Amino acid sequence: MLEANLHLASKVFENSLDGIYITDQTGAIVQVNKAFCDITGYKTAVVLGKKPSKISAGWHDVNFLKDIQPALTEHDHWEGELVSRRENGEAFLAWMMISSVHNEQGIFQGLITAFRDITKAKHDEENIRKLAYYDPLTRLPNRSLFEDRLVQALHTGNRNRHYLAVLFLDLDGFKAVNDSFGHAVGDRLLTEVSRRLQSCIRSDDTVARMGGDEFTLLINALPDKVAAESASSHIANKIIKTLNRAFFIEGQSICVGVSIGIALYPEDGLSGVDLIKNADAAMYHAKNSGKNHYQYFTRDMHKRATQREDIEKHLCSAVANNEFMLDFQPKFDARDMQLKGFEALLRWNHPERGRLMPSAFMRSIEELGLGVEVGGWVINKACEQIKAWQNQGVATHNIAINVFPRHFSDGSLATVVEQALAHSEIAPNTLTLEFSDALISEDIGFSTAMLSSLHALGVRISIDDFATGMMSLAYLNRLPIDELKIDRQFIHLLDRDVNQWRIVDAIMGIASSFGCDVVAEGIERQDQLNLLMTTSCLRVQGFLFSKAMPAEEVQAYIENHESKKVVLSVD
Repeated sequence: MLEANLHLASKVFENSLDGIYITDQTGAIVQVNKAFCDITGYKTAVVLGKKPSKISAGWHDVNFLKDIQPALTEHDHWEGELVSRRENGEAFLAWMMISSVHNEQGIFQGLITAFRDITKAKHDEENIRKLAYYDPLTRLPNRSLFEDRLVQALHTGNRNRHYLAVLFLDLDGFKAVNDSFGHAVGDRLLTEVSRRLQSCIRSDDTVARMGGDEFTLLINALPDKVAAESASSHIANKIIKTLNRAFFIEGQSICVGVSIGIALYPEDGLSGVDLIKNADAAMYHAKNSGKNHYQYFTRDMHKRATQREDIEKHLCSAVANNEFMLDFQPKFDARDMQLKGFEALLRWNHPERGRLMPSAFMRSIEELGLGVEVGGWVINKACEQIKAWQNQGVATHNIAINVFPRHFSDGSLATVVEQALAHSEIAPNTLTLEFSDALISEDIGFSTAMLSSLHALGVRISIDDFATGMMSLAYLNRLPIDELKIDRQFIHLLDRDVNQWRIVDAIMGIASSFGCDVVAEGIERQDQLNLLMTTSCLRVQGFLFSKAMPAEEVQAYIENHESKKVVLSVD
């Protein structure tokens, strides 16, 4: 039986996948197995009789046994991870298990050491860790790692009564880069942005990519509020200056800006979640108030951020729950004040906050990717309403609707319009589609094709906010445009600023040259109308004539207007 057991033990020793070597009382190697030779590259004859620390390639550090001796003395066993070397000098990572051997009298006989090469497993583990905690494109920490470091910084800050700052960054103009140059160039830009951001921070701080073109920064260990404000403003200004320099990618000069929000601990939040959320709210404020600058968080922003979260929570179900509606603002002929049509304006009956104007939710519609769904609803609803009025004998002439950017870029707009026209059985020329100057300018090739396909359906095409975007006059000849709308910002100071008047007059001339109608919106005072009536402006709208009204009030408004034969005279 003993002989059989010894034979079995010998087989296990020789065929084990773990490298095994046995040392005697003096520490000399007396036996090794085949796996030992395979893993280390040493031949048996070379190592027998030698101590591991004396093998020529330095298979173990000379102090190795001294370091683990206390564990062996107390427990007769030690295991752990260490770097070893093969016979050719190549380092490898080993998981090693060492056990003391004693005879029946308890006298130390030697050591049995088993080990395995865990280099590949460790490499795979590191790759998995990188995937879990680092952004694969920029190699920056991702959201998970940033939040983990922020939690650790908060613990330290609380213990040492230190301040810290969280900066939330969003690139200005990144979407236009993707649309104009493609996503490959956009990815290269993000990589270059990440490098510049890293050059702006201290070694103990963290910059992370949260996703898309959003980044966060953590500024650590600031002694007080003054230091926190000083450090965060210094870094924010440095980032703005650094990112405002042109990027040169694949032969293209690309310019972007950056909007930055800043939240301070403990002033603006005690948890990582609150600090990130509040820095994000401050970033939105910076973006909405002009872009390319930084803004500190304030409590008023918290209120607005909470409202935005509430808006976003309910928006996704607003179409399904029939919560949207259209109001209609009349447009008049500038020469005789005869009614010529309406503009359909979106409103939302929020389940908790009541009737909301577009400024409260339009941005969220685009950010949540709902532009196609809501835009489709607007088109179908407007066409159905035109048909309903026609059935009632109400002459509304033409209805204009604003097109959502996402719906335009989606490519399905022409199909949606064609189907809505067919379903409602209205004449195409009773519908005008309004597109912003900035939207058309983003990709003029795509815009030309899209507007041409829509114009071929028979609908009218209007460019809204004309002269506020980047549209080149050279493109006007290529685009099938029926109408130019003068933005209210030019009308507001028309009678007080000669430069505004020159711009309006120039737009009139451009429209006339290209055979386009002109609509002036936002007219609130008689003196503004008086000036416009001396020009070639054909259509006017604004509060001077009427606010937007629900669909059910339109018929009565038209009848009242016609019965009074309203004509606004020139003073």
